Amino acid sequence: MDRSWIEIVEGFDCLKVDHPYYEALDAVQNLCSAIAKTDGHCGLYGFTSMHTLIITQTKPTYPLHHSIQRLRVQPNDNGQVEFEFKQSDYSKSEYSRCVDPNQTNLQMSKFLKHVGWTKSLSVSI
Repeated sequence: MDRSWIEIVEGFDCLKVDHPYYEALDAVQNLCSAIAKTDGHCGLYGFTSMHTLIITQTKPTYPLHHSIQRLRVQPNDNGQVEFEFKQSDYSKSEYSRCVDPNQTNLQMSKFLKHVGWTKSLSVSI
């Protein structure tokens, strides 16, 4: 579960082969790459579950504690990238957006600003 952003980026390469929503998956990979290039990775940690990227503010451990805030980013069935934020396993989604793949990095910046996770990630990621 403890992988660097670069390892996560590399892990998406094998997932993209024959994926029906290649562009959406590629957008999620590009988001990971943008985070990897930021100073200190913006204090964000990530891990994957198949095609889903999960982002937290704390270093994840297994099993992930049910009270950890998390953002789930994944390709959905219509080829868009879905963002869903939950305060915990038991809470309802507090932030949910679906965007075209070319809007993924911009949506991530909007999410970070909305929930106040980090001030250091520019909108240009």
